[in-house]
Amino acid sequence: TFVLPQVPVQVQQDAGNSTASAATAPVQRITIQMGDNEFTFDPMSVPDVPNVNYSQKIDELFVDWDSELRASLVVEKQKIPIKYWPEFYKKRKGVTKASSWGSRKGQWGKWRDIVEERQRFSSNADFWTKWSNANGQRMNYNTITKCLKESRAIDDKREADEARAFYENRPEDGREFFGYTKSGAQCAMTTDEAIARKWRKVKEENIIFASGANSQQNGMGR
Repeated sequence: TFVLPQVPVQVQQDAGNSTASAATAPVQRITIQMGDNEFTFDPMSVPDVPNVNYSQKIDELFVDWDSELRASLVVEKQKIPIKYWPEFYKKRKGVTKASSWGSRKGQWGKWRDIVEERQRFSSNADFWTKWSNANGQRMNYNTITKCLKESRAIDDKREADEARAFYENRPEDGREFFGYTKSGAQCAMTTDEAIARKWRKVKEENIIFASGANSQQNGMGR
């Protein structure tokens, strides 16, 4: 047990030792879920966001998204697929690289959109059949991401309107669904994107609830 010495002249020095001791104390390790496995790591060990670009290598993105084979992010000797990168750069205690993620988060979101679009098809060939022009030439990265962004905005509005309709006559449940805390203050989600994201999660986690929501929405529309 650390005890402050009784001699005043020694207190300042020992306080410095206490600081040094605190600096060498074990850090809080973080555990995240990666697929079926858990991974625990020291947030201080996370490197800068890898400087990779898939604008000319979309087929490679399809492979690297959830594969460790060529992972460019390595944390404590563990290769991290692109899919899980946000979990390592979230703003949380001990995370020092969150600021570097801010400038790459948008790019990661575009990759996610392209991969989710690819997952709608049985093969890369089928994906490119849709995303090619009349001459069979593949559309470029910017064209694809722009179209997907516009499509996502339409889907988000539809999902958000569905959630608003469901909670319209359920104010108590609505406050819980739309509310969140930021810097100690109570706030409410307003953007279609945020509402739709949470609504999709609710429906995925509770099929019965989702079924009821759809029927309730249809009933309200009459």
